Amino acid sequence: MTQNARLLVQTLKDVTVVTFQDSAIVDAQVIEKVGQELNALVEKQDRRKLLLDMSRVTHLSSAALSVLLVVRQHIEKANGMLVICGLGKDLQKLFKLTSLHKIFTFAASEQEALEKMGVILA
Repeated sequence: MTQNARLLVQTLKDVTVVTFQDSAIVDAQVIEKVGQELNALVEKQDRRKLLLDMSRVTHLSSAALSVLLVVRQHIEKANGMLVICGLGKDLQKLFKLTSLHKIFTFAASEQEALEKMGVILA
């Protein structure tokens, strides 16, 4: 398990679970740091299955959404899978308003997301 100020990173079987620690991802520096860390997981550490737990997040900027799109593209190129779980109602609305709900895969809980990714925990 790796932890820094912004992200908590854990591995469950072949899935990398990234839990966002901030409630708001709107500051340009925070967004840049999060983007660098997520992209490093995919590109430098060859993590192909990412589960993004956003249960603590209540606010996302459009720049943060752009970072998620870039991460998704990198995972897609690597023939991997990205699932987002734990979105609150406001963020669900944001993804629908931006039509991103058609692009990303979502799950209500971490358990459901892991199941979608083929991980069954006993």
